[in-house]
Amino acid sequence: MSNIKQQKIKQHLGVVMWLMVLLFPGCKSEPVKLELNLEKGKEYTIRYVEKSFVSRDTNSLTGVGNLNFRYRMNMVFRVKEIKDLSYMMEVEYQKLDYGYLANNGMVIFSSDDTVSSGIVPIGFQGMINRPFNIEISKRGKVISVDNLDSMIRNVLYRKMAGAQYYQVEEVRRIVFFFGESGLKEVLTHVFTIYPKGVVKVGDFWNKRILYKGGIPSNWVNEYSLQSVSDTSTTVAVKTSILPTEKGVPSWFHDQNMEFMATGNSDGEIRLEPGSGWIKYSKSEQDIKAKFAGNNEIYSRPPVLWIRGVTEVVGSVR
Repeated sequence: MSNIKQQKIKQHLGVVMWLMVLLFPGCKSEPVKLELNLEKGKEYTIRYVEKSFVSRDTNSLTGVGNLNFRYRMNMVFRVKEIKDLSYMMEVEYQKLDYGYLANNGMVIFSSDDTVSSGIVPIGFQGMINRPFNIEISKRGKVISVDNLDSMIRNVLYRKMAGAQYYQVEEVRRIVFFFGESGLKEVLTHVFTIYPKGVVKVGDFWNKRILYKGGIPSNWVNEYSLQSVSDTSTTVAVKTSILPTEKGVPSWFHDQNMEFMATGNSDGEIRLEPGSGWIKYSKSEQDIKAKFAGNNEIYSRPPVLWIRGVTEVVGSVR
């Protein structure tokens, strides 16, 4: 290749690079380290909303029709101690609600309900603005959730004397969704994103998560860094949902049943610059769960189809 042609190619490349800088001034392509970088004295918030519609393709699952669930939790996090690899944080629920579609329409229990005398809204009111503790690593691993179950027991269980069966089941759902195990899975879903080491735009990394609540399943997440700017960092995630080992029980409609779940999920996550805190994320799930037990009451194994949407909004203040 002649020197003249080489010079022309270099000139063209220079023009292209100049145009990219001109058109996309906020974009960065150098390697970055994605992790939580939190400070004492600041508050970090999360609003988590999960909606799911469950349908079935057989009438053999006696007593269970199509189900529509929604639950939401608003939380505030405060850093109490900064360790080398993790943060000790004080957390409070600021708003809680849980709802499902029944024969007479949507039934919603909320901490905003200050009129009802039912166990659930009273319990929710007693759970908000009460601190409990978590430890989370800088790479988003939820190490522990403490003092939450004891707080729920103090608030709810002493109100259950003489409670009817349906009230006991509603309390059971509260513990399932909003107790230590449920919250740990929620926070794992939110924060299991940060890769080991540095990454640059276009890089991929994988993380595998075992969910034990609801219908247990293995989630194999593939993340890819889409963009980095002065206002946010964007990460895409694609998930393959696989069954757990046979024998892991599932909770569904007040029964311990064994399901084998398969499916997929797609989503996008935006992080706050500097702190690495979740700014916004949304994912959609499509799951098929086939009954895998040996219960002889079913003429053929029921299959559940679960379509869900999870949305998270965060802030730093």
